[in-house]
Amino acid sequence: MSYSDGVSKIAEPCLPTSLACALHQFLYDGLRLAAGEIDQADEIPEEIYERLVDMGLFAHDPNPAGDDESEETESTRQRFLHCVLQEIATISPAVAKAVMDQNMGQIGMIREYLPREVSAPLLDEIRTGQVQACFAMTEPHSGSQLKTLQTSARRVPGGFEISGVKDWITGAHRRQLMAVVARDQDAPQSIGLFLLDRRGLPPAIVQISDRKEKLGLRGLGEFTVAFDRAFCPDEMVVIAPSGSGLRQIMKHYNFKRCAQAAIAHGISLGALRASIAYGRDRFAHASGRDAMRNVMSTAANLYCEMQAGTELRSWA
Repeated sequence: MSYSDGVSKIAEPCLPTSLACALHQFLYDGLRLAAGEIDQADEIPEEIYERLVDMGLFAHDPNPAGDDESEETESTRQRFLHCVLQEIATISPAVAKAVMDQNMGQIGMIREYLPREVSAPLLDEIRTGQVQACFAMTEPHSGSQLKTLQTSARRVPGGFEISGVKDWITGAHRRQLMAVVARDQDAPQSIGLFLLDRRGLPPAIVQISDRKEKLGLRGLGEFTVAFDRAFCPDEMVVIAPSGSGLRQIMKHYNFKRCAQAAIAHGISLGALRASIAYGRDRFAHASGRDAMRNVMSTAANLYCEMQAGTELRSWA
């Protein structure tokens, strides 16, 4: 292991050379300069989103033809995204989460559960940056505890009407597609997932308010979202209400949990790189090599723990 650049880069070998170069340039020529502003303003600039789209990092698809959505294809996609998320998180965890949200969770459910003739145009819009999607599950005073889920889906001709309040919904103010978890009003044990397109709904039907003030992971914004009989046509019902709906939702929610671990690993890696760089600058004189010996020994132990974490995440 070489510490010539602070700490060796362990993610980039997972990426195609052209993308690794583009990502490296984005991180060090763009994102590094913007990271402080993102945290201070609690908003990711539009040009950052545009560069992510240009690199093909939204709704990433290793199989654009769509003729082989196998387990191997999904594994390839997940491993690729973990590498990307980890590297971006060394500079800005918020931007890493923005990439995760447009690839996993609700995006995975759209890809797997909607018919391709419906999902393909939606994914193309996400891939080209025309829209973004959010996941609306948590509710006031109950978090993600689905036993107390209050948001309801009422069957009406041609679809469902969604009513209820969701809380701490990431990026709701800029994400036009909302994947909403709701309980069937006529069958309380049945839970489903409904994709609402705000572009076709009056503002009074979907109201976004109460931006949260918080200390960590600033840049995306967390909001309260209230739905008042928001119509979801049958073709946009991602998971029809049933007793197994929760299991289908959690399958993809758990993919996001593994991706969050990749982001956490990236934060640790970024901190280690910064620590080594600080030590190297502090002991830059003639005795620097000897002075750094203890720093490098400590860093090596930390790096081993990170590698063990990577193996655990890969196994999960």
